[in-house]
Amino acid sequence: MSRISEVKKLFDTAAIFLKKWTPIMIIIVIAWLIYPVTIAILLSYFFQPFLKLIHKLTRLPRWILAVLFESALLLSIVFIASLVVRELFEIIYPLRFHLEELQVLFHANKANWQSGIEALSMVSEGVLEKVTLFIQHLPE
Repeated sequence: MSRISEVKKLFDTAAIFLKKWTPIMIIIVIAWLIYPVTIAILLSYFFQPFLKLIHKLTRLPRWILAVLFESALLLSIVFIASLVVRELFEIIYPLRFHLEELQVLFHANKANWQSGIEALSMVSEGVLEKVTLFIQHLPE
């Protein structure tokens, strides 16, 4: 009977944690959707002299230059993202091994882990508060 109550208490703690931080995570996702537009405007402003110089040298229409430049920018982002994904796949196997070890350790010391989860919850509150303040002040 006590194991069932321990598991129930653990799930209740996780539910409280998720209820508390889900709105903040939604706000962070919305903020990340707004910033690409801001970055695009800034990039177009800063790269305008570069495109103007290429326009003078090649006499290509500015819209073609803009499309070419945007394509090169997107291709570089895709290339970098593919490198990051490849590196993440190389990290997954060792991470899975360590997570299996952590699961065995968790089952061995459930009482200690309960206090650790509560401490992690308190630390994550502070970290998320600092991250949200950073994101709020990022445009400044």
